[in-house]
Amino acid sequence: MSETRREKIKAQLKYLGKNIVEVILPVVGLCGFSGIVVGLFVGFVNFGLRKLVECSKYIYGLVYEHLAFLPLLLLGLAALAILASYVQKWAPESRGSGVPQTEGMMRGIVGFNPLKMIVGMVVGSAISFFAGLPVGAEGPSLQLGASSSQAVSNMFKSKLAWQRYVISAGAGAGFAVAFSAPLTGLIFVLEEGHRRFSPVLLLSTAVSIIAGFITYRVMGNVTGLWNADNSYFSFGAFEAVTYRQIVVLLAMGIICGVSAIAFNYLLIHSQRGADKQEKTFPYWLRLLIIFIIVGITGVFFNHVNYGGNDLITALSTRSFDTWTLILILVVRFALILLCYNSGATGGLFIPMLSLGALMGAIVGDISIALHILDPKYYVSMICIGMTTFFGASVRAPLTAIVLIVELSNYEARFLPPMISIITAFLVAELFGSKPLYDSMLNRLKKIFANYHKVEMEDIDIEVVDGAFIAGKKISDILWPMDTLIVAVNRNKEKIVPDGGTIVQVGDILTIQVETGNKERTTRYLNHLITG
Repeated sequence: MSETRREKIKAQLKYLGKNIVEVILPVVGLCGFSGIVVGLFVGFVNFGLRKLVECSKYIYGLVYEHLAFLPLLLLGLAALAILASYVQKWAPESRGSGVPQTEGMMRGIVGFNPLKMIVGMVVGSAISFFAGLPVGAEGPSLQLGASSSQAVSNMFKSKLAWQRYVISAGAGAGFAVAFSAPLTGLIFVLEEGHRRFSPVLLLSTAVSIIAGFITYRVMGNVTGLWNADNSYFSFGAFEAVTYRQIVVLLAMGIICGVSAIAFNYLLIHSQRGADKQEKTFPYWLRLLIIFIIVGITGVFFNHVNYGGNDLITALSTRSFDTWTLILILVVRFALILLCYNSGATGGLFIPMLSLGALMGAIVGDISIALHILDPKYYVSMICIGMTTFFGASVRAPLTAIVLIVELSNYEARFLPPMISIITAFLVAELFGSKPLYDSMLNRLKKIFANYHKVEMEDIDIEVVDGAFIAGKKISDILWPMDTLIVAVNRNKEKIVPDGGTIVQVGDILTIQVETGNKERTTRYLNHLITG
């Protein structure tokens, strides 16, 4: 064997060993282990929340039969509201749906104490679910997945450059466990969480989701506490609507698109208005009001309470007339807005899906009455309504399309739901409506900026041998938020980079970054570039 051949093999083995140590082991080991932790933790938390809902429904039913207990119920709910306000005061990061906070962590905008976030989110969610608030478990599951993965990363003292990958992977695993939807969890992280594609991000998230979801299923089968083999909504077999009903599908898209615009606008602007009145209208008072309202509706009109899982399943049986559906939709719409303005802990996914399902049921009922839709397509319209409203509000059409498959076993004819989703998407774009979670994240950034002076910094750093980013495309690297690579100085030549530029050892990067925490940002960049 020639000397040149030996040197080539030696270089290849060195490159392989470097990849095993710096990529494969962190992805498979760290992300895989964090996925197992998330599968166990989020699985048991969701099981506990479901049991609290069962207990809550029993109490509301008991009070309905014995109305003399109503004052006692409202007094208990008032106590829970005060307790929730104390939890939020101790852990403000547990306030709201959890998705904006998690996206902020994934994108490197904000950082939280993982233990404090976990305790606050678990206790806050337990209070909200027991009280019967219209919230879901998916947002907290996403946040718990991200926070527990960050805790695992801290425990193993992993490189700071890997932490956001681990956090993102854990968030995807939490979503997958909450919805029994592993593929949707993966796409959500890429499309909504980061709004970008990266091979390392894809691989790390996929490994964590696989490990977490397998753990969740195995634990469910071994203990018998939950069944992860079934779809999230039990609709049974149903006929998928065809593209021939295009008029109905377009109407669905327009209605869901306009409704999503109204929902996003009212939710964001009412939050801004409430924020301005925080001193005169504090969170404890907001919580007290919504808990009392929910207590009354829970006794006399409980279809508007809770996340909406049972409501969506009940819709498939056509148990309500059209006017009752409209009433439930209006009251539930208002109740969700009030709930999220109060800062109550809980997710928005299922409540949004329930609103979409109600719209689908109403459009289905009216279309059947006008003889332009066969009754056999009714359940299909509910599914399309769910995914269309969600896709228009969040502006994540790919996630919405995959979501309908994994949640309801919608297995055929993707063109019909795509017609409605794209129509709703175009309506939202036409009126300039911003994606819901992006608006919520911007609000979180503004709150963060109120406590930290935001500065623009220009930083020059040399890429050393063994750096995390060496050999990677600029677009594949999770840079700090609001970071721009202005120039790459390579062998005394100045290069204007783009996303496809591959970073090499010896490059001097000129980086422009806008940050409210210069020390934290500089430390993260040093971990990326100097190893």
